[in-house]
Amino acid sequence: MRLFFRLRLILMFSGFISASLFSQQIRFKVYSRDQGIMNPFVYSVSQDKNGFLYLATGEEVYRFDGFTFVPVRFQKEDLKAYATRVFRDDKGNLWFGMSNGKVFVWDGKSSRRINIPSGVTSQITEIQADKTGIKWIVTQQNGIFGITENEQVIRCDSVLPGKTLTSALFTGDNNLFIAADDGIYIFTLSGNSRCPVWKGKIENFPETRVNKLIQLQSSEGILAATDDYGLLKIDAEGPGGSSFRVSDFGKGFGIDQQNITSVFEDTDHNIWVSVSGEGVIEILWDQQAGKHSGVRRFNTSNGLPVNYIRSFFQDREGQIWMATYGNGVVSFTDEALQFYDFSGFTGKNITAVTVRGTDLILAGQKGVLVLNKNTLMNRFFVPAGTKGLPSDRITAMYTDRRGLVWLGTSESGCYLFDVNAVSFRRIWFSGNAVENVI
Repeated sequence: MRLFFRLRLILMFSGFISASLFSQQIRFKVYSRDQGIMNPFVYSVSQDKNGFLYLATGEEVYRFDGFTFVPVRFQKEDLKAYATRVFRDDKGNLWFGMSNGKVFVWDGKSSRRINIPSGVTSQITEIQADKTGIKWIVTQQNGIFGITENEQVIRCDSVLPGKTLTSALFTGDNNLFIAADDGIYIFTLSGNSRCPVWKGKIENFPETRVNKLIQLQSSEGILAATDDYGLLKIDAEGPGGSSFRVSDFGKGFGIDQQNITSVFEDTDHNIWVSVSGEGVIEILWDQQAGKHSGVRRFNTSNGLPVNYIRSFFQDREGQIWMATYGNGVVSFTDEALQFYDFSGFTGKNITAVTVRGTDLILAGQKGVLVLNKNTLMNRFFVPAGTKGLPSDRITAMYTDRRGLVWLGTSESGCYLFDVNAVSFRRIWFSGNAVENVI
């Protein structure tokens, strides 16, 4: 079931709306306390295999079905902790990394706690999976550990002990990049070792906190969102990618040594950058030129409800969600919503809708209106009580494989609508009035 979708057209039927077309640009929608998110500090957003969105907030995890936010309950002894990271595995299960180092897996119905190494009490800053399906859990102060497919723990005390770890990334060549408080380190999964093996440290990378690492899908390279040096790019050089070049990617787009809290590449290869206290910069991908060119800026001066964005997520319908500091979650829709009024034909209430090929068929109290669904131009209108169409309310419509439209009514039973012949005929009626209510 498609729980989240972007409306390209909203059909509004009201006697108070004029028959002329008008449009309205709506970009941001805020979901916060008024919608049921009791803690408006959101760390991460993800989506399960059934299409539900999950929000990790400063108190609870919420599931969103498109209408309401419902808290997800984990084991009682862990309610004092909150989720700081959400990761979706290849089976559609969600992994929640908690502020106290614990890890839960949610299958859409219930949760189970994953065994973790003793002594791990620091918050989870990243969850990544390697090619074999092992989940690697990165903690802020207690190093990293792995969880195998059968949920066995791989303890790796030798990986950056004593360092503050803020982000991590597995690349296509199975290298693991780990961001620490003094730079970015590279490990690989090779040989007989179950733990990542040290390869080196990226030279010329400044000693600054890295808040997020992503691998670009539109081109080669890795982007690093930093506290003090803006948005940096890491490119492999030399034989077999043995060395790396660091460049200031953001400078060409007006991002110069600013505090970047997160970075994200959407399915259209646009790059979303959150600048602490200054809102969001979208770096646009030029498909024809094959490169990023141009920016759009969003902040409180042009509709963004808050200038502090913690992370981004794109749902399977393509909509962008922004987790904020203090304002819940914000959805972004970059489309003009168009409103149409057909009440002059159908009446104020639309009671049933169906699609037949290129036809959009609307049923109302005054009759049935057939439109071209692409242009919304009227094809024809059948007033109630004519051409075999009954005068009572049409309660349901369905188009079968033959292109015939079935109509259910409130009093007269069931009808077939032959659109080509513009005629209606009753195919079922009962002497029992109750049975005629469809």
